[in-house]
Amino acid sequence: MTRILSALSLAMLSVAVVWPATSAFAGDTPTARVESIADVSAPMASNGTVKAIAAGKLTIVGSSGGGARFTQTFIIDSDTAVIGRGAGTKAAANGGRVALTDFVASGDQVRVSYRKASGGALHATDVRVMLKAKK
Repeated sequence: MTRILSALSLAMLSVAVVWPATSAFAGDTPTARVESIADVSAPMASNGTVKAIAAGKLTIVGSSGGGARFTQTFIIDSDTAVIGRGAGTKAAANGGRVALTDFVASGDQVRVSYRKASGGALHATDVRVMLKAKK
């Protein structure tokens, strides 16, 4: 009886160890998806104030440790999500989508999540409006 339980336990352990490795090499959807993404870096984020916004580009300025200042320009496209108070209401009024330029303005404080694309450009995955600029 002990031999049967030991053999059964060993068989279950080997299935648990082999199964994930086998399915990962078999072309699972997640593996295929990773290979097809143009963005190649790990996700990153920056906080700053919107300096300029135009169709396809967003530029922010901010400061980092030690008083150093930075300027970053991000590529924005239809895959860039807009997050902030009122964005959902505005999107619902426009058929489910809101253009970044309709919601984000110069002077707004934002947090931009992004990836470094294969050419070194910064591709914004989402823009979260932390504080709207005073009008």
